[in-house]
Amino acid sequence: MNTATIGRPFFTVPPECLGWTPDDWASAYSASPYASSVMAATDEQGLLPISSIFRILTDHSISPSAYADELDEAQANGLPCLPITHAGQLLTWLGW
Repeated sequence: MNTATIGRPFFTVPPECLGWTPDDWASAYSASPYASSVMAATDEQGLLPISSIFRILTDHSISPSAYADELDEAQANGLPCLPITHAGQLLTWLGW
């Protein structure tokens, strides 16, 4: 596995979290009002609308394409990732 080009492999989801339910994610982020509000905006699968992903990333001064590109590269290198619109993936990637 070549991780040399992945800038932040530690911002992928820990393997033990890949099977978490949206309730598990909400519980994990319950201490953070911001992260809790992100989790509260998800659907029953823990997914956010792409417009919400875009807004959250731009609010953090991050290019949405940088997020997508980094997750694509991480997945290509076998690192654990959830769907790009999964709130847990986004919050993990942002360092929450």
